Amino acid sequence: SGHHSLFNLDISEDISKKPVEVPLVRMDEIIPPDQRINLLKIDAEGAELEVVESGASLIMSNPDIALIVEFGPSHLRRRGHTPKQWLKTFTKLGLNYQAINASSGALEAWSIEQLEQVDSVNLFFSRNKSQAWSRLTAGSLKLLLLVQAVMQKFVLNYFMQWAKRWLIALEEQTALINA
Repeated sequence: SGHHSLFNLDISEDISKKPVEVPLVRMDEIIPPDQRINLLKIDAEGAELEVVESGASLIMSNPDIALIVEFGPSHLRRRGHTPKQWLKTFTKLGLNYQAINASSGALEAWSIEQLEQVDSVNLFFSRNKSQAWSRLTAGSLKLLLLVQAVMQKFVLNYFMQWAKRWLIALEEQTALINA
């Protein structure tokens, strides 16, 4: 729980725990180039552009791919990006966006000015002629809830496996230091 980021957060609460370094990998390095991808959900607390750039060839090789990406103006300001610069990363990949209404799951056309007025909103990106638009509008809320549930289970399982490996490595390093 709480906020975690690769970059400094503007948090006023007392943070008593030290930062933890985690290994970073590029999507293009771990996902086979011929892997069909229908949907990527990206919520990386300010590192969304780095995630997208790490999977650029994967995104380009999947013409019907859809991305759901958190847009947070405070994250952009912290990183020194303007909303126009941020969105340009996606347009360079041929992707267009619509905002996802948090209450209904409906897709809505939002201007940059509207985006700048919210704390955060999920944006749906895909190419103009992609089948992703029709797949999502056919049952947007159901799809989003399903994706969220699957992702939470996958992320939790992945994190637990990573945490076990990290703890084992930490114990081994501690044993070496104490020896």
